[in-house]
Amino acid sequence: ACGSLDDLALQRNSTRSEEWTPLLNQFATICIGIMMAIVLTGLWGDIGEPWKRFGWNEAPHWFGHEAARFAGRKEMPNRAFLAHFGLAGAYIFHNGPDNKVFMDPRLEVCSRRTFEQWEQAQALIAARNPAWEKLVNPDGKGLPAIILDSRSSRPQINGLLTTPSWRLVFADPAAAVFIHAALADKLGLPMVDPRPLHRPPQ
Repeated sequence: ACGSLDDLALQRNSTRSEEWTPLLNQFATICIGIMMAIVLTGLWGDIGEPWKRFGWNEAPHWFGHEAARFAGRKEMPNRAFLAHFGLAGAYIFHNGPDNKVFMDPRLEVCSRRTFEQWEQAQALIAARNPAWEKLVNPDGKGLPAIILDSRSSRPQINGLLTTPSWRLVFADPAAAVFIHAALADKLGLPMVDPRPLHRPPQ
């Protein structure tokens, strides 16, 4: 915006145009004020997406902080496969740099092959095809924790819930955490109630 306004000022000074008058300045100021009021009162969210309301803090149960903290506990795998753009950021924030993610798609610096493997793994999880385990554990150093978003990862959540070798060990309205059943047995982590996942934030 500053660059555009600077260019406009340079153009105005160079051409001595009389088109941009104090009246236009006042009109632009009023329009910006109206837009600010629409955003601050929440009308903009009502027009577009209701969850995008103006506020001072982040919306509750949107970024999976509790799931990321749970998955980053000392006895849990030090790697995670996260099936949502925002969850990777929350996991890295709470557990990095020691714990690693399969891919952080927010940065848009991963290779095409990694992105394709990330999407292929999600499709295989949803289809209950165990081939995805080799994709997310290519070096054989151990299967990661799987963290799935409650809104956009429903097929993957359903796939893992019906896969006996994986166990849901954490669930809240934002996200689910699955680990391999053998590790869950070793850590004494029972299957948790999946019902909180049925009520994702709106």
